[in-house]
Amino acid sequence: MLTKTQSTADAFNQHWTVGRYNNDFDSSLRLAVEQEFEQGYVDTDLLRSLGLRNKLDDAHALGVYLHSRTKQLAKQKDSIIGQATRIKRIEAEMSWVQETLSNLKNNPGVLHTEPSQESMELARDSIVLQQKSEMDVEGKLAQALSWAVTLAGILFVLSLIPILLVVPSMASHALSISILATAAGTILFGGVVFFATHSSHENLNFHLRSQHDEDLSSGALIKELGLQIDNAPYYRAAEEIAQLQIDIARLRYSHKVSVERLNAIFE
Repeated sequence: MLTKTQSTADAFNQHWTVGRYNNDFDSSLRLAVEQEFEQGYVDTDLLRSLGLRNKLDDAHALGVYLHSRTKQLAKQKDSIIGQATRIKRIEAEMSWVQETLSNLKNNPGVLHTEPSQESMELARDSIVLQQKSEMDVEGKLAQALSWAVTLAGILFVLSLIPILLVVPSMASHALSISILATAAGTILFGGVVFFATHSSHENLNFHLRSQHDEDLSSGALIKELGLQIDNAPYYRAAEEIAQLQIDIARLRYSHKVSVERLNAIFE
């Protein structure tokens, strides 16, 4: 006996095995459909996709099939109606948002042409944090580069020591002078790079601080950012309308496809 968790495919396969043994495939299919129908559901989409609908040649099996198919079509119709209802709800919401946005636009007290003092202070704090972050990043990169070059020079000198110990014959006078000169040059180069990078870092900090002070003194950037902060609700409403328009377009297309499929079934 099949359980309720088994699908039409399971029932069909079980009865099809019996039908093949008895050479009675139509009866096997009818038994599979009847048994699934007694459990409350028949996966008629599966049967139709397998081309088995025409095999229901007796009145009882065909009635079982049609009854189950009617329930499935009713569910599809309810789903399509639900899509249409959702489209109307979103359109109503978009209409309200557009009306609210129009009120915002026509209300001089909401859309500002001059930033408030509070928004300018927020913009100034944002610029300060951004400039400080840029200086910190540049400083860390410069310091890391200088330490990397210095460490490379030290490692090069240390790598020469085992060579001199393992191969004493290489420790000639000329080789020793060459090695010492190379080591000294490496260390000197590392030191020059270190101090040059450090000096460059200081110059960069000075330049950024000067540019930062210039931005603060001009106030143009702060004024622009402050105005954006004051008008943020207006721009958020505009973005929400754009997203609602996209959602409606998608739902309308999905609704159109669903209606076409349902109409094709009854043709």
